[in-house]
Amino acid sequence: MIDYQSLIFTLLLLLAIVALTTVAAILNKIYSNREEDSKQRFLENLRKRFLLLRTPEGQREALPWIARSLSGRWSELAAEEISQLETPLRLDVLHKLEESGVVARLLRDAKSRLKWTRAHALRILGELKLPHSVPTLLAALEDRDPDVRNVAARSLGRMKLQTAEDALIGLLGKDQFVSARIAAICIEMGPRTAPLLIKTTREGIRYH
Repeated sequence: MIDYQSLIFTLLLLLAIVALTTVAAILNKIYSNREEDSKQRFLENLRKRFLLLRTPEGQREALPWIARSLSGRWSELAAEEISQLETPLRLDVLHKLEESGVVARLLRDAKSRLKWTRAHALRILGELKLPHSVPTLLAALEDRDPDVRNVAARSLGRMKLQTAEDALIGLLGKDQFVSARIAAICIEMGPRTAPLLIKTTREGIRYH
């Protein structure tokens, strides 16, 4: 005998699940669109400021805004854009970031008790490629969290500095959590690291 009450309850439950799933998908789409719009507006504003950097008057207007962008929602995106500037303009921006205390804050955040705060700061420092941030990034290779160590390795690779490369090569094979990342970075570095990679492969990786 069919239990109609149970059947109706089951159908209503299924309809409710479908309705909730549909609503969640719609809300997620709306959120994603707003996120993308926000990102594009930010990029447009940032690039307008970059154009102003070519004149002293424009720099006075643009540099404070650019410095504030490193403390906002799209700070990692801002750092990526700054890294692609022509060298003279990039150096002007970096000088303003140091002058306004942004770099000092990032260096402090890289030692935060909060894992994701450390990782976020390390990503930005890697994009900015400031030589005096190398010791902080090197120290982060010994971080207690493997995700943070991975970010530190990637950031050092992004800097393309001799000191950073030597440190990464020295760590290869010593940390099972970041060795794959370091090996990929070493390949990007070019022929200089090839002998070490071959040697490590032949001998096998020995983790301490």
